[in-house]
Amino acid sequence: MAMTLTVGTNSYVTLAEANAYMEPVINGYNWEEATDDTKNRALATAFREINEQRYNADKLVSTQNGAFPLAYQTSVPNDVKYAQIEWSNELLGIDYVLEQQLAQGLKSKSIDSVSESYQSKISTSDMNPIPRRALRYLSKYLGGGTAQIR
Repeated sequence: MAMTLTVGTNSYVTLAEANAYMEPVINGYNWEEATDDTKNRALATAFREINEQRYNADKLVSTQNGAFPLAYQTSVPNDVKYAQIEWSNELLGIDYVLEQQLAQGLKSKSIDSVSESYQSKISTSDMNPIPRRALRYLSKYLGGGTAQIR
């Protein structure tokens, strides 16, 4: 079944807003290649990830679905919308299978004559840090915890 985005419920932005933002972006290849349904799923996932961070204020309204707007804001800032879009684009490029294998201790992989070796095992807590491009927009709102950068 196709994923539906609803601003204020499972997204801070519409798909049209996200497409307009990504149009001139140089690292938007994953975005361009994704279907609308996949983009919607990435946006909804980024919305959830953003809302799981610790911020420097409470929600404006305790019953709102997202973390934003914060108590001192009247609406969702564009920075948060941009962060959601950037995080979504990052999600579209992640190799989740490889990340899971690394978390389980994978040391190397070979296919025919090509091989890759990995230096260290990553932990599952390192699997979904805030992407650097999203953090650029969210950093001014973060507080009370540590942000991980990928």
